[in-house]
Amino acid sequence: MIHEPNEEELTRLVREAMGPNFGQFKPHVIYNEQLDWIEVLTADCSVCEIFVTDMLSLHERNHREGDESKYVGFHVECARRFCRSYGLPDTGKVRVSDILMRLSAVDETTSRAIRDVALPTLREFELDFVEFPTA
Repeated sequence: MIHEPNEEELTRLVREAMGPNFGQFKPHVIYNEQLDWIEVLTADCSVCEIFVTDMLSLHERNHREGDESKYVGFHVECARRFCRSYGLPDTGKVRVSDILMRLSAVDETTSRAIRDVALPTLREFELDFVEFPTA
């Protein structure tokens, strides 16, 4: 006879399998080397990507309740390549705000999105540093 675990047992098994860092969502900034992008995400929710340019997208919350913020993050495509092209560090700890400031020169729409959404998000959640792998 096959034993079917109940919900409590399943929860315990999943937590054991996921390890000690598994738990509640935490706002984060990450660099994905395979996709060469930086992602900042501040809420665990479904989002719609709002494309500002081919390099910058904002994450807009799909469902807002009360005073929840409209935007919950953003991502920067081709991040490391952009850094190399503009003389910014591309290994180790890098300030995301430095990348955004260079990117803001693209056009007024990009500058506004960075000024009104991306930079305030970094400040509010203290997420200004991302770790690029060493070469």
